[in-house]
Amino acid sequence: MTLLDEPTTEETPSTGIFRLERRITTVLTVIVSAGVIALMLLCIADIVLRNIGSPINLNSVEIIDVAIVPLALLGLLPALVSRVHVETGLLVDRLSPKTRSLIVAIALAICVPFLVWAVIQTTGAAIQSTGIREARYGLAQVPIWPSKISIPIGLGLFTIGLALRAGFDFKRFFELSKAEKSGEK
Repeated sequence: MTLLDEPTTEETPSTGIFRLERRITTVLTVIVSAGVIALMLLCIADIVLRNIGSPINLNSVEIIDVAIVPLALLGLLPALVSRVHVETGLLVDRLSPKTRSLIVAIALAICVPFLVWAVIQTTGAAIQSTGIREARYGLAQVPIWPSKISIPIGLGLFTIGLALRAGFDFKRFFELSKAEKSGEK
């Protein structure tokens, strides 16, 4: 069993929220995958053009440097939902399901305020960057303000995903506690 168990239809009445999360995750997965493929193709095209001696410079290094961070952050929610992020159950695997649910819920709930703070700070940076049309200068001028806009979006969606998981685990804890009490009587 993993730290962030997938809620099933039987376990939660709020399946609409998890369905919406799945749809958002699907859209983000397509965006991030297309972005990574586009960056790979740009890099390959740049290498090919350099090897054939073309004077055309695609500035792939500057573009990839700016584009990779938002792609990674937009991929946080899909990684959380599909459970491909790094996680370990080392601390909670041997606990009872009730205790495990409580500890995981508390740990996730502790993370959420810090992520909210990060979203607020990166939103401020994105607004400022957009206002001045911030760009990175190298061999070419590459605008970084679109990347800065996507950072709080990715962090915000990830924060919502963690909050949903925390709520789900708190709910599971209370349901298991209730079942345990009714089983004892």
